[in-house]
Amino acid sequence: ITQQLCLKLKQGDVCFDFINLYVKPFALDVLRKYNFKKDDEIVLFPLYPHHSQTTVLSSVENVKKAISALGIDSNVFVVDIFYEDELYNDMIIKHILEENEKFYPNEKKILLFSAHSLPMSIIKKGDLYEKHINEHIKILSERLKPYFSDFILAYQSKLGPVKWLEPNTGDILASLDKKAIVYPISFCIDCSETVFELDIEYKKVAKNEYKVVSCPNYSDEFIKFIESKI
Repeated sequence: ITQQLCLKLKQGDVCFDFINLYVKPFALDVLRKYNFKKDDEIVLFPLYPHHSQTTVLSSVENVKKAISALGIDSNVFVVDIFYEDELYNDMIIKHILEENEKFYPNEKKILLFSAHSLPMSIIKKGDLYEKHINEHIKILSERLKPYFSDFILAYQSKLGPVKWLEPNTGDILASLDKKAIVYPISFCIDCSETVFELDIEYKKVAKNEYKVVSCPNYSDEFIKFIESKI
């Protein structure tokens, strides 16, 4: 994404880079590459559509901590969550309908939204993630009603013995009598949870055929969306 943005914009006064939270490149390593001045602006863009203290909040706090540790006094701006953004949702709908047309086009299928799960203990403390996921699905479902027989929300990637958000995506796929389109609604970037867990692992238990829609990171529309935000 960063390479495509740089090639497209070709602006010497705008530089794109990326930071990861748990694997390299880390915030300190990336920030040290630049000689920030007081009148520069650092735009932090957490690539999570829905807010959670485990994703957006922890990512922003991590980078701000690194900025402080390095004594950088530039202006810092944070791009807000974007699940309600019209351009973003236009893109999602376009990608879903494109895959729907390729995958058994004469059958009306189920649209399964799969979101990364969270422990219920976090939700009960007031985390907004589940609320935002439900609101996002309502927005998308209203526009996609003519194309699918039903809409289902399920959660994936839970770990450990504690109670997590349910139902589980694998369990739903194991019980579906109809073919399905699966959209990983909480992901912008394809990763092990989408290309491996959704597209490979769950096919071992699925009762019927399904098609996973790729995350938007591969698309020109996603670049336009990022441009619109900055």
